[in-house]
Amino acid sequence: MMELSCSAITPYAITPYAITPYAITPFRHSPCSPLASMTRKNLILALLSLLVFVVLIALFWRDQFAHTPPSLRSLVGDQIEGDMQIYGESPRQDALAQRALLADAQRGNPDAQFMQGMMLEPVDMKEAMRWYEAAAAQGDEGAIARLQALRAQPSAR
Repeated sequence: MMELSCSAITPYAITPYAITPYAITPFRHSPCSPLASMTRKNLILALLSLLVFVVLIALFWRDQFAHTPPSLRSLVGDQIEGDMQIYGESPRQDALAQRALLADAQRGNPDAQFMQGMMLEPVDMKEAMRWYEAAAAQGDEGAIARLQALRAQPSAR
């Protein structure tokens, strides 16, 4: 029986058959197969390496998501109605909502000023404090409580 080697791959080597002068017989082990030289030990080591890689990637992403700030949906809880848009869920809607919120805050709405402060707090604490103070000056309880909490922290000064 004439068997094909990996160094001389022909179109006939693609099929799992050896060509002999008399008949076509199936290969017992394909010499070109990547699993042909894989022993049980090598297979177990490869699978364990893959498993370790997947676990490390999962731990990395878990750590990344553990440090993300909470979404506004979790802050407002059950107060959400069906037609309300939550900041962070749609970038296109977020831009529209942020422009509308800023315009509303600039017109003097204390709730919008408080929300503006909440959104700016992780980015620009000085600007967030300005919005909190504007809302607190109009009697917004959330802004007053947040200002007290921030001023009690030594790092906010």
